[in-house]
Amino acid sequence: MMTRRTAIRRVVAGFCATVAVGRPLEAESPPAEYAAKAASLAWLIEYIKWPAGVTFDTLGIVGDDPFGAALEKVKTRHAKSIEELKDCQIVFVPKSESANVETILNSVGTANVLTAGDSEGFAKNGGVIGLVMEEGKVRFEINTAAARRAGIGIDLRVLKLALHVFND
Repeated sequence: MMTRRTAIRRVVAGFCATVAVGRPLEAESPPAEYAAKAASLAWLIEYIKWPAGVTFDTLGIVGDDPFGAALEKVKTRHAKSIEELKDCQIVFVPKSESANVETILNSVGTANVLTAGDSEGFAKNGGVIGLVMEEGKVRFEINTAAARRAGIGIDLRVLKLALHVFND
């Protein structure tokens, strides 16, 4: 049986192999973009400090799943509403749900849930991690206030690499 850590390492290794080929991600089809975002998200998970008694187990995706097979090594659950994902440790909100971001974030409230998304301004508007494409690479934005409200710590090494750090 494959452990979660092994699965995450395989996703990251696949991402690194894709990047090593040297093709810009924005020239690829959307699945390549989401393969890179999945790998980045998997890498970021390793640097999250969960509250006592909480460990990462399931990544929930609200709305349409843009990742396809890119997250096949990570335990995921898909749902049309946030209420179905409240027991997930991470909830990903794709661009297709950008009109519902505020409602979704309010619904999560102060639960020990790391919210991640890729709509414009996701972290600035209260999500914990925003995945951003910049010059064909996946970058991320972090909202430390949102992380604190969720009881989640983010390693300083990640904060130093972030494109933007918000502390609303």
